[in-house]
Amino acid sequence: MQHQQWPIDVNLPQNAILKPPPPPASVPDDGLYDWVFVGSGAAATLLLLALERRGALAGRQVAIVDPDAKARNDKTFCFWARPSDAVAEHCAPLVSHRWSAVRMNQQPREQLEPWVYHHIPSTAVYAELHRMVAAHGIHSVRAAVQSLEATEAGVEVRWPGGGLRARQVFDSRPPQFQAAVDNQAHLLQSFIGWVIETDHPVPDPECVELMDFSVDQTHSTQFVYVLPLGPRSLLVELTRFGETGLAQEAAYPLLHAYIQERFGTYRQVGEEAGCIPMSSAPLAVETVPGVICIGGRGGAIKPSTGYAFKTMFAQAQWLADAARAPAGTPPAPPPTSPGRFRLYDRLLLDILRRSPAWGKPIFSTLFRRNPTANVLRFLDEKTTFSQDLRILLSLPLAPFLAAWMRDAWVRLRPHQPPLGLATVACGLWMAHAKWPAGYPMMEAGGLMLGLLAVGIPHGALDHLLAHRRLEAPWNLAFIARYLAASLALLAVWLVAPGPALAFFLLYSAWHFGQGDVEHWGIRGRRQAKSATWGLTVLSILLLGHPQESAAIIEKLGVALPALSPAMGQGVAWAWAGCAALWGLWERRLAVVLAAATLAVTVQLPLLAAFGLYFIGQHSLHGWWSLRRGLSASDAQLYRRALPFSAAAFGFLGLAVAGLHWGWLAAFQQDVEAAFFVFLSCISFPHVVAMHRFHRTAGPRS
Repeated sequence: MQHQQWPIDVNLPQNAILKPPPPPASVPDDGLYDWVFVGSGAAATLLLLALERRGALAGRQVAIVDPDAKARNDKTFCFWARPSDAVAEHCAPLVSHRWSAVRMNQQPREQLEPWVYHHIPSTAVYAELHRMVAAHGIHSVRAAVQSLEATEAGVEVRWPGGGLRARQVFDSRPPQFQAAVDNQAHLLQSFIGWVIETDHPVPDPECVELMDFSVDQTHSTQFVYVLPLGPRSLLVELTRFGETGLAQEAAYPLLHAYIQERFGTYRQVGEEAGCIPMSSAPLAVETVPGVICIGGRGGAIKPSTGYAFKTMFAQAQWLADAARAPAGTPPAPPPTSPGRFRLYDRLLLDILRRSPAWGKPIFSTLFRRNPTANVLRFLDEKTTFSQDLRILLSLPLAPFLAAWMRDAWVRLRPHQPPLGLATVACGLWMAHAKWPAGYPMMEAGGLMLGLLAVGIPHGALDHLLAHRRLEAPWNLAFIARYLAASLALLAVWLVAPGPALAFFLLYSAWHFGQGDVEHWGIRGRRQAKSATWGLTVLSILLLGHPQESAAIIEKLGVALPALSPAMGQGVAWAWAGCAALWGLWERRLAVVLAAATLAVTVQLPLLAAFGLYFIGQHSLHGWWSLRRGLSASDAQLYRRALPFSAAAFGFLGLAVAGLHWGWLAAFQQDVEAAFFVFLSCISFPHVVAMHRFHRTAGPRS
């Protein structure tokens, strides 16, 4: 836990100031530093100590840029560790106090074995920093960095009135977070503490009290933190988890009443106050080549507790080891939290944000029902999943279950459309099996509604794609070319249905695959993946309905080898299974759900299966791409699509009339054949337009 503190160090006389750092060292001859540290707090100091321990600072040109001279005690660092742990051994010279026992919420004390609770004043950290600055000729600049920019000559570090260049920059400025969404929270761990001297000896100088919830919660989660600092000296700190920080006028009366009740008369000899961000939202740090974020900016602060020191130490060890690697080797990534612990943090912060009154019972129950050693291991993220469950099941169930359901709903939101499509497919399957009399009307109504809502409109905006703006003017030449391409393909169908069918299947496969792959944001060999996925879709649809497919294709004038229904469905299901495995490989749940939907459609008639995919997935993906690429609302897109949608439905009406009055004699025996021909004719120029649109828009991020 980090504490911003003023104006004294509890281990030094009041208002003590460290000796100022030595004057700046010389600038490299070529003006290019090996390493530049932006910020000179604990994260930078720990990394410099790790580099020094490995002998990596020798012969290096190093600079530190920070607006603060780091001459006063402004923070306190606490952590628990076993005496044999590297963090305890390496940081032993910095530690001012150690405690072997802990008390929670005024319960009986517990021994911390095998851990010890450690306290480090920031003056000890800064003294080590100043020593290394002098010992290694580190250039020190008092300035606030405004920008970091990667150039061919190195990373440019700029501040008002100056700058320098570096091969590598370590950035430990305060963290910035993205805006919190529904299942995320931004909270503050704010605190105000008094260093006091009492008239009576400290009752238990070997025991630290981490959380005492006996204070008024004031519509938030508040507790008192007590550190014995000497025979008659204590740090008593009021801490709040909440969206607003502690104010002096609220904290002072609570602190005074608490100290008087527990310790009697006292003298205040110092004060500390500060605020630590507790956020489950991602860090909002721009990635700059040659810049590595460390400390809080590098994700070292655990969202649910605010502790950071041990993570900063671990970051420093990883980066120092990477610095000894051969030239050109990228630094090893720092250790990250397992996903389940990020979930636990997210749930707790969501509860504290929405219902802060739950904070006291949750934390009180956590330490009452579990040994402190187990809780500390859990907070260190060193427990197994079964151990996690035992701890989580000891907590109040209602708030965590509600938070988990909210979190699951938000995390599944991007997958709600494919989940919905899979649900519709299962519903149609059941209706087809259980309600055969009413199913045909349901199928026809659903297809017409889907075509009207999105199937036709998503292809009626092609005239805007070349201009990539919503209010692009009508282009009669474009419309003429569009209609000419459609009519030309219709002529091919009438004269040579075999080549027309092959051409239709090939460009449909490409179009379907490209639309889905772009929407899913799949990267790497996108053209090959688009073609493979498109062929997968068509193969499952056609092979899963071998008799219907062969009948339609035969009526189009093309004869294909017969395939038994069992064999065709078996191949289709196997292909869908392979598609689902590919989705797992790509880490895209939407792909898995799409494969599952296609597998279900094998049980439906071909027209329903094709229409379900064409409308429920492909057309929706295309519509969303248009909405994003044209920066338009649904209403704006429908308004611009209306004339061409009407024309398309008019074309469909002509096709139906042609079947009825014999104009399209080749197709009048089967409406399904006419439907596929109609789709092929209006989709061919649309495929070309969307291909160009996707090429310029790039994949979805």
